[in-house]
Amino acid sequence: MATLELKARLDNLLSTAQKETKDIDLFAPITEKEECPMCLIPLPYNEGEIMFHYCCGKRICNGCSYKSMETDKNNGVPTEEFKCAYCRRLISKSNPTKELKRLIKKNNTQAFIQMGVRYAAGNGVFQSNTKALEMFINSAELGNAPSYFKIGQAYKEGIGVEQDESKSSKK
Repeated sequence: MATLELKARLDNLLSTAQKETKDIDLFAPITEKEECPMCLIPLPYNEGEIMFHYCCGKRICNGCSYKSMETDKNNGVPTEEFKCAYCRRLISKSNPTKELKRLIKKNNTQAFIQMGVRYAAGNGVFQSNTKALEMFINSAELGNAPSYFKIGQAYKEGIGVEQDESKSSKK
């Protein structure tokens, strides 16, 4: 379960979010949308259509990522030598956990979420729901909205915190 410090941070995060969103019109049009840094087209809402690159910390639409790989393939580049569409570093040389830790030091909110997912699954790091929750809290404190959903899921399932439907991400 979450430590007292994590519980205090969660309670503070929840009360702050409630205060900030109290008067927001939930049906107002969305004005800002993150763009793909390659093609400058707004990124899709479906996370499955966006690729997070550990090497540079950029979220790139699948179209640009696949186009880069296809270009490398057509130029005779072996698969193990494909490069990132954005920073052109070798993809196969990247150690995702090491790269995420580097990006976390730079306060990359997506890196916090990716590392949280790794902790929750025990993928490349020791499995720890508390550590995963801490990563999601760090991302939320930096203003990343999807991390609030991850925290809500933790409350709904009682993973790392006591189960609490009133704080969960209700569907």
